[in-house]
Amino acid sequence: MPLVQNVVRTGVQVAGAVRDLGRLREIAQILAAHGFGFVLDTIKIPGMKVIPRIVRPEIEALPLPERATLAIQQLGPTFVKLGQVLSTRQDLIPISWCAAFQTLQDDVITVPYEAIAEQIEGSLGAAPDELFAHFDREPLAAASIAQVHRARLEDGTEVVAKVLRPNIVRSIRTDLDIVRFLTRQLEKQFPDLALLHLGGMIADFEKSIMEEVDLTREAVNTERFRRNLKDLPGIRVPLVYRERSSREVLCLEFFEGIKMRDARDAGFDMEEIGAIYFRAAARMLFEDGFFHGDLHPGNVLVMRGEAGETVLGLLDFGMAGTLTEEVRDNIIAVLFATSRMDFRTVARVMFEVGVKTTRVNYPQFEGEVMELMQRHVSGRSMSEIQIGGFLSDLLQGCLRYRIRVPPGYTMLFKAIMTSEGLAKDLIPELDPLEQFQPVLERAMVERFSPQRLSRDASMYLMSADYLLKRAPIIGAQMISDYETGRLNLPVMHQNTQEVERRADVRHNRLIGALVLGALTLAAVLSMNMPQLLLGGVPLVTLGLYALSFGAGGWLLWAVLRTGGLSSSQDSNLE
Repeated sequence: MPLVQNVVRTGVQVAGAVRDLGRLREIAQILAAHGFGFVLDTIKIPGMKVIPRIVRPEIEALPLPERATLAIQQLGPTFVKLGQVLSTRQDLIPISWCAAFQTLQDDVITVPYEAIAEQIEGSLGAAPDELFAHFDREPLAAASIAQVHRARLEDGTEVVAKVLRPNIVRSIRTDLDIVRFLTRQLEKQFPDLALLHLGGMIADFEKSIMEEVDLTREAVNTERFRRNLKDLPGIRVPLVYRERSSREVLCLEFFEGIKMRDARDAGFDMEEIGAIYFRAAARMLFEDGFFHGDLHPGNVLVMRGEAGETVLGLLDFGMAGTLTEEVRDNIIAVLFATSRMDFRTVARVMFEVGVKTTRVNYPQFEGEVMELMQRHVSGRSMSEIQIGGFLSDLLQGCLRYRIRVPPGYTMLFKAIMTSEGLAKDLIPELDPLEQFQPVLERAMVERFSPQRLSRDASMYLMSADYLLKRAPIIGAQMISDYETGRLNLPVMHQNTQEVERRADVRHNRLIGALVLGALTLAAVLSMNMPQLLLGGVPLVTLGLYALSFGAGGWLLWAVLRTGGLSSSQDSNLE
């Protein structure tokens, strides 16, 4: 009966955690069809019927990473986005899997115009023909989350309308429930996965993808980037038309340009394009602290300005990252130290920012960072340094020492690696680290400027003032809690039985020492008492000395047998 109750209870928990059990079964079937049925066996989903494990020969012949990519493509937009995120996490999955996931594309069937028109009318309260002077029925582009149509306003302004696919939000929420459930099941089966903090990664992913399906958030991001980059030569960010935008629809200025991959063939100067691109990336990453989270070539258009100059149009601001001043300072310190082979600074910064889940041998960790820098940086010119590979190995090294790097840093690393990948692929004439160097140097000078140091000192003084003011209140509360018995200090014991046994041994030794001392003292005092003599020695005194020597011998034997008054095992337990 308890077994039946547990199965029923777990089944209810599954139903409560997953909105659509039919979708869960569909996911299970897709995984099984691509040779990942063992995942289902590992997770052991209660109530899940047996899924056929027949894998087509052409699928079975493929390597596992390629099979996983095909399965993710078939699973839909949520899993495609998750795969794209994982493709940058070489600290979590093997490089071969990252490379396979980088090929994931939003190849989807376009939504019919009627469904798009209905979505626009439901969101803005009017049909496309009423809102625009012209609205193209055929999409300009289609992705898994939204579809883009070209349109024209009454005054002749060319615009684009980005429209969410119908029911996409509900579909993503359902898939996120399933991903969270599967993650929890995996962590239960493999407790060591807690080090990877998968739950936190999924929470960050959920926040990111839910922001992508809220086009008002993308509108805010676009306007902020437009303000931040308005004075940067060669960069344009589209204007947002708020009166024709909503949560499901985003109306933007239309850019006439070509894809960055086609710019070289179109006769553009790629070094000039690279210089503009890296100038914008450096401004976002190291100065503004607000950066484009997915600035790949597909989100950059190359155009001609009014005077014939080269202009880059940046697109798709649904995924953006925000850096605190501390995070920005730390990553600038890491990159600046890397360019100068300063492994001690790199090791110290990564050690300080990471979350330590166990005691770390810092000298050994520092030595590993030095080895990494010698492998990736030493003896190489800046153009030869693979900063992406170095950062990936650095993250993996932290993980080996059970140091978890916060998600904010990994997203920033992803942005840096995206920029480097674009450069290596399209603009090999330029080196990202060399392009970033002037900005890094300016940032380091600003970091230690008198104004910045004065501001930091003021902040520390205010923090200290706040703590001093709070100290009497906190102290009084602790005393009150102690007096009323509410002050509890949790103590965790490991191997409690062994601890108690060794405590008993120490207590017995102490008692033995006290008895020895008492016997010896009694023997000394008894010498002046009237008593029978044996060989000129008082008989009682002789007996007491004999007992003292016996007790002392036993105590010495016990101490020597265990290696001292407090053995190494005792020390470890303590």
